[in-house]
Amino acid sequence: MALLITADQMVSDITPHTARAITADSWELSWLPARRFTFDQATSAMMTAQALHAHPGPRDRIWLHIESWMSQLGLGQAEWPWPDQTEAIGIHDQVHGRGWS
Repeated sequence: MALLITADQMVSDITPHTARAITADSWELSWLPARRFTFDQATSAMMTAQALHAHPGPRDRIWLHIESWMSQLGLGQAEWPWPDQTEAIGIHDQVHGRGWS
């Protein structure tokens, strides 16, 4: 799993999602074209898109990180790269004490 980062774009070798520079420190994510992010935020979002693309199960430890990263970016589940995946397995309930072990 590789994320190619240049001065003006971020592309993944496993997900169709991308990020592109709008200005020096203003980035746009392919799945949220109306929002702007810093370089670091865009990088975190792209890494999360890659993690979600791997279709982790509800008990995989990566979910704790995914929810943390998306929360730090101020993104609700409807704004995640694959919101239907998280809703389909009820991950929010799993992580927030109603099923996570």
